Amino acid sequence: MAFILFEIWRSRIGNHHVTEHRERHLLIVVILAIVLAGLAIQICANAPGELIAFTAAGFATLMAIGAITSVVQWKVSVHTAVSAGITVILMLALSPVWVLALSGTPVIGWSRVRLGDHTTGQVIAGGLVGAFIAGGTYTLFS
Repeated sequence: MAFILFEIWRSRIGNHHVTEHRERHLLIVVILAIVLAGLAIQICANAPGELIAFTAAGFATLMAIGAITSVVQWKVSVHTAVSAGITVILMLALSPVWVLALSGTPVIGWSRVRLGDHTTGQVIAGGLVGAFIAGGTYTLFS
């Protein structure tokens, strides 16, 4: 958020929602660098495997969303990706009962479409990317 506010101050980002596609490229790189640095610290500090797996899942999901946003030029919903991804990780790590929390993902998606920030396809894609990439990466690393 500090980076976003700094870029708003420099007039390189229009608002804290970063709604303009062209404003997202550098932000994606900065976020990926921060998460990668955190992952490196966790590995060097011998953090619990579940924590490393969780962070790796977040990094992989952000990489996929970043690639879709930057290469394909399509603004996939990070909100639905996070909701679905975290829910799948909770199902894998704690209990299958967390599947009930997936009911919140369509509500988040609906709100993103209603606000005009995404299309229905973009929120569905975000949910699928989050569920499959985060869940798969968490399983791979845990």
